[in-house]
This record gives sequence, C-alpha cells and structure tokens, in this order.
Amino acid sequence: MSETRATPWPQPFDPRAQYAEARAQYVEDGSEVVRCHTFPTLRPQTVGQHSFAVAWWCAELMDGAPSVDLLMAALAHDLPEAKFGDIPAPAKRTMSGAARSALELAEAESMNAVGLPLYEQRLELQERNVLKLADYLELLAYTVREMALGSRHRTLLLCHENAIAYVLQVLNSSHGQAQLGDTAFRIAHAHLTRLTKQGEHYVSK
Repeated sequence: MSETRATPWPQPFDPRAQYAEARAQYVEDGSEVVRCHTFPTLRPQTVGQHSFAVAWWCAELMDGAPSVDLLMAALAHDLPEAKFGDIPAPAKRTMSGAARSALELAEAESMNAVGLPLYEQRLELQERNVLKLADYLELLAYTVREMALGSRHRTLLLCHENAIAYVLQVLNSSHGQAQLGDTAFRIAHAHLTRLTKQGEHYVSK
C-alpha cells in the first residue's frame, strides 16, 4: 500500500472532538439531498440512495473485491452537495475552467472542514475509472427503474440516453479496457447491454 493511500484523516478521528458533530450533520445533510430535481420523477432519489448504489456498483465492477478507499470514495463522492446542492451535469459543463476549479476547491474545503478526506485522491487510476463508470451505471439503472414505473418524461429519456453515452465514453476511450482492467470492462459491457435492452423495451411499450 502506498504512502498516499495510508494517509490518515485530516483530523484524528475522535468522537469527543468539536468537529465530530459537524461531520455527522454534514453526512446526514448530504445524504438527504434530492437528485434530478429539475424534472418530475415518480420515485425521487436522494444522494444517500445513489451513493449506496454506486458503492455496490464499484463492488460489482471489482468482482466483489473493492478496496476500502474505493468504497469510501463511492459513499462520499457527492457529500459536498450538502453545501452546494445537486448541480445538474449540463450546468457543470457550461462552467468555465476557472469556475469549475473554484467549485471543486470549495467542495474540497467543505469536506476538510469536518475532518473528511478526499477519498478520490487516494485511488489508483483504475479505481478512479471504476468509480466514474459506477456513477454512470447507477444513473442508467435509475432511469430504467423510472421507466419501469411508467415514466416517459422527455428529460428522463434524455438522461437515459446520456447515461448510455457516458458509459460508452468510458468503455470506448483509447485506454478504456487497460485503465479499467479486463474484469471491470467485461462486467460493465454485460450490464450496459442488459440495461440498454430493458430501456428499449420500456420505451417501446
């Protein structure tokens, strides 16, 4: 294990410390943020539900043997939304480089303020790609569940198409298979095929 991955939390974990309550509140607030709030959904999803599922997707892609840091990164990757809300992906893509950097710095500072590390910085390249892919696969699975419940909202269908495109972008990148590893690449392809077929079925109904 590298020295970076063994780095302790920014503050020693001590339940008696004054930041412990703030950290607990930060995690609770972040987990309760509602995702996909710019269009109506049949079953709203919270950051907590999303992050729980992303952690399981990471475990799936790593063939049941994810590192602790990868699981923690999955559980914590959207926690700063406790302070900044769920900013839709299209809005983030319109940000200038400086604005995006400022947001990322503010998010990192909000984590550090309650004694939480930036778990993603501890990840190896393969794990970072797996986390990104797990995030996209969870979004794809969520849109399929919404369609199964009967939603055909135009924005949901667009999210579904975008999620497929995001997954394909990771898988079809010039070094996609090498950076993910053969097992994660194969498992992701199988789930992408399954979820895409399910989506096509529900759209055609």
